[in-house]
Amino acid sequence: MKAPWTFGPVGEAQRWDRWDRRALLAAVAIGALVFAVKLKGFFNLCYASDLFFQTQLAQSWLKGRFLYDNCFGSHLSIHTYFFLPVLAVFTKPLGAPGLLLALAAAVAVSSFIAHRILRLLGVAGGVALVSAIALVSLPLSLWVYGDALGFHTDLVIPPLGLGLFYALLRGRLVLSLVMTVLVCSVKEDAPMIAGVVAAMVVVETWLGERRLHRPALASLILTAVLFVVLFRIKQSQPHSFYMVDHIAILKAGTGGAVHGPGSLLAFIVRGVPAWFAYSFRQLWPLLFLTATLGFLLVRPWFAPLGFVTTIVPWLLGGIGKLQLEGLNWSNRCIALMLFAWCVILLGFASVLRWAATLDPQRRRTVARVAGVVVFGCIIGQLHFATSGWEPLEFNIVRPGPYSAAERRQADALFATYRREGRPEEPVATTPPLFRYAHDRNLYWLDRLQGRPRPVWILQDNGWKLSDFGIRPDEYSVVGSSGRFVLLKRAGS
Repeated sequence: MKAPWTFGPVGEAQRWDRWDRRALLAAVAIGALVFAVKLKGFFNLCYASDLFFQTQLAQSWLKGRFLYDNCFGSHLSIHTYFFLPVLAVFTKPLGAPGLLLALAAAVAVSSFIAHRILRLLGVAGGVALVSAIALVSLPLSLWVYGDALGFHTDLVIPPLGLGLFYALLRGRLVLSLVMTVLVCSVKEDAPMIAGVVAAMVVVETWLGERRLHRPALASLILTAVLFVVLFRIKQSQPHSFYMVDHIAILKAGTGGAVHGPGSLLAFIVRGVPAWFAYSFRQLWPLLFLTATLGFLLVRPWFAPLGFVTTIVPWLLGGIGKLQLEGLNWSNRCIALMLFAWCVILLGFASVLRWAATLDPQRRRTVARVAGVVVFGCIIGQLHFATSGWEPLEFNIVRPGPYSAAERRQADALFATYRREGRPEEPVATTPPLFRYAHDRNLYWLDRLQGRPRPVWILQDNGWKLSDFGIRPDEYSVVGSSGRFVLLKRAGS
């Protein structure tokens, strides 16, 4: 009788059957639900800066300026979002809602690949289907995908990471390397989570079969190379006026110890004790346990890899003091969520195999104990999501920054701009009103230095134009309604 922590065999990918077709239909339904929820938040004016500058970044290469947006300028010096231009297939026809559709597709694909991984690990079709849906419905998953800022390109890491995990479990070298490149192309710190996924397969294979997993080792080597390449690209870019310089932040926070990829790795190695101390103060070990639904107990050797997923929050939150501390921002939990998913998939499959060898009475006892542990972990996830982090926001009951009456006023007023304004005309607006502006030449009202003078201004009276270097006498009022004003540059 094998213990529940035993790796067990990975079977050949089965031919599609009715459970796979049902899993695909369920994934489509999940995607449709996510898109409907995010679209409701979009029309309720819940999303501001991030969704819209990433819309511009995705399409920038179509306009001859690769990864350029009107908020920060050239973005490569901030993040190496090489995957983001692929999403122009969504944003070109749909604009900002296209990224919400991409997010919905990411959740749907994650659910389906999780189902296929469980089938690969020998889990029955019906159980695999329900478990995959449950995986993307966990409080941690909902909190990450329910990002209150609308969209981050990092949110495509989970489905790509599961694709890498699936390719590695199947032992497909070429497919594994391709998926590794895709994961790492999302962002400069993505090689870290790709390396964690590959390392999990290396460790699991060695402990279970006493052999080296060559595709996973090759993936690990590739992630190391890509980390250096992406860091060098980011470091070599000219600094724009509005750029967030993460390297300068780390350099200042570490007393100049971090100035390149080699020095960063050396600092991390030297700082392991401080990193672990910070993690325990933040209760991250408890978060690892609840995030993995307790399955980390049957895979304890993965715990150090879980800490690797918190490198960025430790560096920028614990040392750099950038924005929110630690894991308080859902965007920083994406790597941890993918790690937890992989632990759950492996642990769940092995526990099921072990339970199948028990007599019925012991099996019922194991099921009861497992149910209590899982329920307790879900409560723990809810605790972290609603107290340790910012509250869960699904934009279902959240009304947005304006009342329904105010939104009707804005809809009626800015419809004039939508009719008369041309996409090539620069337009500046306050963040909550971005939805009304043509995204091609949308400018941030508080970031106009070095930018073209806007032809149109969509104003919330809470933002005074004089605070941003705009002379009100240069603009004529086209119309106003409640707190909203539509202005057009005189003579345009």
